[in-house]
Order: sequence, then C-alpha cells, then structure tokens
Amino acid sequence: EGNDAGLKHTCFLNWKHLTQDGLNAKDSNHQRSEVERLEKMLGDQGKAHKDLQQLQMSEQEKKKREAEVVVATILKKWEMGAKQGLLKEVVQLWGKHTVETKKSGRKRQAVHDALLKSFEGDKRAAKHISFLNWKELAKSEKHVR
Repeated sequence: EGNDAGLKHTCFLNWKHLTQDGLNAKDSNHQRSEVERLEKMLGDQGKAHKDLQQLQMSEQEKKKREAEVVVATILKKWEMGAKQGLLKEVVQLWGKHTVETKKSGRKRQAVHDALLKSFEGDKRAAKHISFLNWKELAKSEKHVR
C-alpha cells in the first residue's frame, strides 16, 4: 500500500506541475496579447495626437499664408498700380494653385495605382489604370466639345 500511495502522490504532483505550467503559459500568452493590444492602442493615440497637432499647425500656417498674400497684393498694387498689381497677383496665385492641384492629383493617382497593383497584380492593374484614365480623358473631352 505504501508503494501505491507514493505512485499516486507522484502522479498528483506531476499533474499539478503540468497544470500550473499550462496555466502559466496561457497567462503568459494572455499577457503578451494584452501588452500588444495596449501598445497598439498607445501608438494609435500617439498618431491621432500628431495628426491633431498637424491640423492645428496647418490652420495657423494657412492664416499666416493668407496674411502674407494680402500684404503682397497690397504692395504690388502700390508698386504697379491697382489694375496691373492685381492682375500680376492673380496670375501668380493661379499658377501656385495649379501646381498644388496637380501635385495633389499625382499623389492621389499614385495611391490608387499602388492599391490596384496590390489587389490585382501588376499587369491587370496596368490595364485597369489605362482604361480608367482613358475613360476620364474621354469624359473631359466630351465636356470640352
């Protein structure tokens, strides 16, 4: 009977250690996943904070640019006369607007191209992009006529 009790005791101790090791592993995995989740959440919050700061800075910069444009317009009117100064300012602002619009369009097109390439593959995306551009060109030409 002593031998049987010892075997039972040994089996129980091994079962206890195996069970605790399994629970510890589960807790460890749970802790790792929780840490990853919290780090991701912290990263997202940091990104949101940076975006908000960028928005506030861009609003301040926009106000500053508007003030600079007003001052430049007044100076040009004073230097060249009202009509000629205003005309020069309008042409310059139109040129800047055109450059910014084209840059924005190119960025948007690059993102669109990258997404299509990742979803459809290079060859099929190239065909798709070509047809989309052709369609838009045909539409714009129709409006011109």
